[in-house]
Amino acid sequence: NLFNENYIALKTDSELKFENSSPSQIKYSWRVDNNWNYIYISLDKDKKELLTDSEQEFISEHYWGYSSSNGGTTEYRVEHPKWNYWDSINTEIEVDTAKLYGPEFAEVLSCKPHSAFLAEGSEISVSHGQQI
Repeated sequence: NLFNENYIALKTDSELKFENSSPSQIKYSWRVDNNWNYIYISLDKDKKELLTDSEQEFISEHYWGYSSSNGGTTEYRVEHPKWNYWDSINTEIEVDTAKLYGPEFAEVLSCKPHSAFLAEGSEISVSHGQQI
């Protein structure tokens, strides 16, 4: 990968349903060993703009990435326009957190989420990283 991030590749699948040209449900699934994990949300029909200092802005508006490389840290910039979002009405999560993230994260990552939303997304650009 581009910046030596600690990622693994897994088989994935997604389902997206629309109502009146707006997303109404989304399910994103990935397979770990022979088991499918997933996140499902049903969405509020109204698309919203991100508010400054909101929880949604904090989660979706990250413009810097960092990774370890050659015994140091690489910093890179990610650019995209501000994304609109849809709030969730219902959320279902089925993830083997111990298998995927390790037993030390299983309890906290298995809790019911505080919030969930779908960001609109867009094309992005990623700068060349520099060692810091």
